Amino acid sequence: MNKKLLIILGVAMGGLIVVVLGIAVWVLADKVGNLEKNEDDVSQGDQNENNNNQNDKSDTEDNETISIVVDSVSGEVVVGNNDCVYNHTYPQLTSNIELEYIDEINEDLQQFSAHSVDVSTCETGFVKMNPTAPYFSQDLSFESSNISNDVFCFVFDISYYSNGAAHPGFEKDSVCYDLRNSEEIEDLGDFLEGDYREPIVDYYETQIPIDMNYPEFWNEDFVSPDNAFDLAKFYIEDGDLVLYWQPYEIGSGAMGAIEVVVPLSELAGLYSDDSVLARF
Repeated sequence: MNKKLLIILGVAMGGLIVVVLGIAVWVLADKVGNLEKNEDDVSQGDQNENNNNQNDKSDTEDNETISIVVDSVSGEVVVGNNDCVYNHTYPQLTSNIELEYIDEINEDLQQFSAHSVDVSTCETGFVKMNPTAPYFSQDLSFESSNISNDVFCFVFDISYYSNGAAHPGFEKDSVCYDLRNSEEIEDLGDFLEGDYREPIVDYYETQIPIDMNYPEFWNEDFVSPDNAFDLAKFYIEDGDLVLYWQPYEIGSGAMGAIEVVVPLSELAGLYSDDSVLARF
């Protein structure tokens, strides 16, 4: 009887131990699962925080306003014993954040100024009409015609005088940049499209009626409006297209450099939504 009782008690104790061990394993597994879940939650939270920080950084970079300042740099080149004097004033750009192409543009502008005249052509030892004045002098200055909407145009006035000449000479030049793609705007086709020649020529004819019946516009090398279009240079001023010609190109020298301002309204349908003109 005692032997059977011991057997029953032993089986009962064994079953109890198995149950306790099962419960312990289940509790342990549950704790491990919760621990892994918490770690995943923490990891996901860190990742979300990192993503938010990265997004904030990107938003800050995207929304940061680029500020461009135009500085004026002056220099003088004297050739020989004051035989030729070249005074140059040209633009240099600085920005509030680092922009690699700004350095390239500045170098272009500096070279443009330096090469606006060939100093090798200066004749030293020339008999001067006025011994106290240089044989040849040139002054180069500029104006910023447009410094908004990422379009920068600089218009250069070049005046020069040869000692003993009847009157000084004058020329105009310009250079424009699109800072969004850091490229120079070299041709009308860089921002106009389609058959833009005809409407511009038509508008040009309404502004300057060059004709033999208008002696004040007469030039011995008479240029028709259509041919004048091929001689025109340009720059952009507050969204308007400005065409210009050097003295004697399409009119008398007394007229100086001739300009025709083509309003943006005259160019409707001749530029796309991503054109520099669409920003005005």
